[in-house]
Amino acid sequence: MVYHPSQLVNLMLAKQLFRQLLISITILIPFVFAGAIFAGAADEELNADLIKAAFSGNLPEVERLLGKGADVNAKRDNGITALMGASIEGHREIVVLLLAKGADVGATVNMYGRNGTTACDFASQADHQEIVRLLVNAGAFHEERAETVRAERGGSSPDTNQPGRRSRRD
Repeated sequence: MVYHPSQLVNLMLAKQLFRQLLISITILIPFVFAGAIFAGAADEELNADLIKAAFSGNLPEVERLLGKGADVNAKRDNGITALMGASIEGHREIVVLLLAKGADVGATVNMYGRNGTTACDFASQADHQEIVRLLVNAGAFHEERAETVRAERGGSSPDTNQPGRRSRRD
């Protein structure tokens, strides 16, 4: 194939541009991945700050962090969540906010020699009965509440799938 001189110039320019593009991509790729890593670190920092704010009762900070994208169900390394922190410290308004934002009332952590300690257990142990009621109303299981339900049902189980459950025909 024979090229006209102007075509050769265009071909050489295209080849040069392609090389520069490859070099640019090669240089930029590590920065793109580093940005993703730093974004993950920023998320972890937001989540850690959310848990701290929930423990300390700082409602405006909890609202701000949730607004910035902190994960309402984030856990510390030991498994503690913001809902657990607010529950054990008795911060009712923060518990209400976290529940409204979708906090998992069933999240558990292994503490106090028990497997499966929940925010409701923490609130109960700290004698924050209003918070216990909020959490139970949001769907949390609480053994004392389950006993009350059993008694109200004449000894039947609060779980409709368990054999002790009475039907309306009984």
